[in-house]
Amino acid sequence: MAISSQLTQDIRITEDLVADGFESFVSSQYLPNNINILAGKDSQFWFLSDYSQLTRKALDLHDHSEREATSLYSFREQTSLKHIRISSKLARTITNPILSVNYLDRELRKDNSDHTRETVQFAKNVNNLMDRLAIYRLYHNFIKP
Repeated sequence: MAISSQLTQDIRITEDLVADGFESFVSSQYLPNNINILAGKDSQFWFLSDYSQLTRKALDLHDHSEREATSLYSFREQTSLKHIRISSKLARTITNPILSVNYLDRELRKDNSDHTRETVQFAKNVNNLMDRLAIYRLYHNFIKP
């Protein structure tokens, strides 16, 4: 985490940012959480992520409802912020404005066993989950390219 902090301390944001929540769980599927991700729209650079515990819910195998929307933050001349809501029902294609967080969602589910769907491997506690995400973020931003 210290290396990642040192490598990113002088970065100037010159692109639009995309924010979205990545739903997962720790310990039990009855205790879902949201990992909020902030990424560069064009560079797919993963700037920040944080953890939010969601309300306990019953496991409903037939509930396939979509989220309402996700967010696109547009910076112009570093003096203004424009918040744009993007429908989550848009096809997840290369033309989708939130492609960068959709890509990160896919990569996390593919590369990190804590978030693979329908598996017996999952995070046992929040601290370990966030540590593994910090290491993966360093890998995604600096080693993978």
